[in-house]
Amino acid sequence: ADTFLPREGWRDLIELLEASGDAALVARHAVAPPKAAMQDHLDLIDRVFACETLGDITAALRAEAGDFAGAALKAISRNSPLSMACAAKVIQNLRGSGGDIRAALTLEYRFTYRAMEMGDFLEGIRAQIIDKDRNPVWKHSDGVVPDQAIAQMLAPLGDAELNFASREKNMKIGFIGLGNMGAPMAANLAAAGHQVTGFDMASVAVDGVNMAASAAEAASGADVVITMLPNGAILRSVAGEIIPTMRKGATFLDCSTVDVDSAKVASQAAEDAGLLFVDAPVSGGVGGASGGTLTFMAGGTDAAFASVEPLFDIMGQKAVHCGVAGAGQSAKICNNMILGATMIATCEAFALADKLGLDRQKMFDVVSTSSGYSWTMNAYCPAPGVGPTSPADNGYKPGFAADLMLKDLRLSQQAAASADADTPMGALAAALYARFVEEEDGTGQDFSAMLPRFEKRGHQ
Repeated sequence: ADTFLPREGWRDLIELLEASGDAALVARHAVAPPKAAMQDHLDLIDRVFACETLGDITAALRAEAGDFAGAALKAISRNSPLSMACAAKVIQNLRGSGGDIRAALTLEYRFTYRAMEMGDFLEGIRAQIIDKDRNPVWKHSDGVVPDQAIAQMLAPLGDAELNFASREKNMKIGFIGLGNMGAPMAANLAAAGHQVTGFDMASVAVDGVNMAASAAEAASGADVVITMLPNGAILRSVAGEIIPTMRKGATFLDCSTVDVDSAKVASQAAEDAGLLFVDAPVSGGVGGASGGTLTFMAGGTDAAFASVEPLFDIMGQKAVHCGVAGAGQSAKICNNMILGATMIATCEAFALADKLGLDRQKMFDVVSTSSGYSWTMNAYCPAPGVGPTSPADNGYKPGFAADLMLKDLRLSQQAAASADADTPMGALAAALYARFVEEEDGTGQDFSAMLPRFEKRGHQ
């Protein structure tokens, strides 16, 4: 770890990162760390825990003077000798050139895998939870654990061994749609070692990405084909072009935000051709695409989701498997319908507070800690100079453009009509954003720029 972030600020920072994808926020929120609790005892720790076995460590602690050594010895003696001996062996094995993260995870996984069957885990549960006598009877005496018992706990697991290969496989990826979002996503995949071939109607160059002359060429022979496209009509057209060139068993991963019906049509076409399909629209904007901190809302079979999950780890910070094909699009438009309506309500409230003479900072202080709390208030406040930094503090230059909010709200109303769902607030939000974008000056502004417009609307 190279950055200290006080726990009380985590929630706001997480919301800001999810909204902007700007990793530089972490450094800006960092503070000088407090003095570590064990900093005064580093020499003793290095000296004692350099010993090779649990018996050697406990003997070394007994030879030390002071309260810290006594407390450490008491803590070790209170726990399972087998667990403590295995921990000492793991530390010994990981010293020097053996200390890479995969080796550490492998040894920890082996111990955890066997803890219930061969270790003292169940005895600890009995003593602490079932009988509550707080007097566990461990398999081995304190400090006397046979080497064979340690070796059994840490031995390879055969077919059950932790396997990194499936998550480290370098894939052949076709990426179609290299705009503001697609280009950095493709670049991140290439930087991670995958072979990426891209195509875009515009002439673009993306670091590490080989460019194809057509979408079909980019998709040909790929393990995974990713699309990031403007709308459902284009998705259907591109699907018709690339599916015949894809090898059977490959995965078609659509990260566009489109209507649910188009996602289902593409999914069915892929399934008919022997392909896997995942619809996985994203949240996090251009900053999230560049920083690899996107959130994916995915729809598709378990097998389809698993086939691209390692790619989600590269392009984003979170992927939620929402259900069958189309569920990702459903989740995205429902989320953004809430977002659009909530932003309007937040802007209305600030405009009303202004007319009532209420200070904006006082308004924020009350609402951000009361029942009116929301992400749009606490992490993306539309009032300049209030709350965490947001597009309002940068002249409403878009983090998430009003035009895109209008697109998503219209998708929500299209889905509502198709599903015979009653969404009056969603419909009103769509109408207000349509007016803002198409009749006023909302085009090219952030979707939170509704706030300075409500004063004008108040007298119309």
